[in-house]
Parts: sequence; structure tokens; C-alpha cells
Amino acid sequence: MYTSICFLALSSVIHAEPESASIPKHSKSSISSMLGDTVNLWCNATGYPEPTVTWYAGSGEKLESIGISGNMLGIRNISQSCNTIYQCQAINSYRMKKPVVKNFTLRVDFIPDVSVGIKLNGKEILNGGSVLGRKKDRVVLSCSIYAVPPPNVTWSRDNITIGTYHHVNGAIEKSSNTDNFLYELKTKALETKIGITVTLDFTLDADYTFASYHCDAENEVGSNRKTVKINHVQKR
Repeated sequence: MYTSICFLALSSVIHAEPESASIPKHSKSSISSMLGDTVNLWCNATGYPEPTVTWYAGSGEKLESIGISGNMLGIRNISQSCNTIYQCQAINSYRMKKPVVKNFTLRVDFIPDVSVGIKLNGKEILNGGSVLGRKKDRVVLSCSIYAVPPPNVTWSRDNITIGTYHHVNGAIEKSSNTDNFLYELKTKALETKIGITVTLDFTLDADYTFASYHCDAENEVGSNRKTVKINHVQKR
């Protein structure tokens, strides 16, 4: 669903001769904005008879009509879901079987949205930021991040860095600290282009592994952190 409000700004132009629809002037093909902004996209379509201009949105070949007509599309109170491609199509009845089109890519920048999923011995834990474990338990912490621009993501134990995912080259740089040999880090792209998961997989085989684990994500807009604390179940 697109929360778009359009403003129709058409001018009546009289042409002496019929002319196929064209879009000689239009918005920039790539536009950046922030959450909550208002963006106006426009296609100055010309031709005679007067062209019909319709707007579409989506990604790749999955563009769908958003039910708006007119030379200008106004998008208010922009949200994360507005990160997509918008397209205007102009057509009239003079020698045209297909419309002329212009595409616009809207990028909405926002601070990383971070969440952490927890599995203990293959079982999902739903209690959030605190886990009770015993030695030899296997822990998988999956940090999922949605952010634009893409973030760098760092896993750390207390104040010791375990490894960092660098979005520029898509690689993980592991810490050289010898206490981190047991950690395995993996990345996986989420269903949307603006999401990634950085997973920390390890076994509770030393006292220092019972600690607080932090997932930090940072981009040009800001940073965010989620923490999971693993407590040792003491023997009675």
C-alpha cells in the first residue's frame, strides 16, 4: 500500500499539429530523502491530443498502478516502504501503441532498525534479551538489520570485538583476539534489498562465553544496538 497524495498540475496546450506524447522535462532519476519528508515527482508530458499520465510503483518488472493520474505525484510522510521505483507513463492517441515512460528511484535514508533472534540448542528463545545456559550449550544469535544506506555491523562480547561486517565489500573482518576462536559469523541477505542478517554461532565452552553480546549497526544516519545477556545456570 502506498500512502501517496497526488496533486494534478496540468496546463492546456494547443498544438497546431498532432504530436505523440513525450516527457521532455521530469524529476531527477534518483532522489534521496529522509523519513517523514515530502517528495514531489513530476513528468512534464507534452503532445496533442493531450497525453494521459499515470503512475506506477514497485521493483523490477513488478510495477503496479497506484491509481494516480496527472503530471505530479506528491508523496507525504515518507516511510521505509517508500524505498522503491516509481514510474510515470504518458500516452495519447496519435501514433502510439505503447506509452513513453520515465523511472525514478526513491531512496529513503533511516537509522538501522535492529532485532536479535536467539536459538539455544536449536530451540528458539522468545524471552528477548536474557538467556540461561549451561556449558556445552550451542547458541545462535541472529542480528537482523534494516537500514538505508547499508550499515556496518559489529558483534562484540562485553567490550571485546568479535567481528565486523563491512557493507562496502560484503565481507566479515574477524577480531585477532585469541579468545574469539570459537565464534563463527555468517551473513545472509533478507527478503528486501535493505535488510541483512549477521549471525553469531558458538558453544558455551568457557566461563568467559557467559557474557553480554552486543550487535551494533551504524550507517551515515545513525547507529543502533541490541544486547543479549547469557547467564550461567549454576549447579545445585
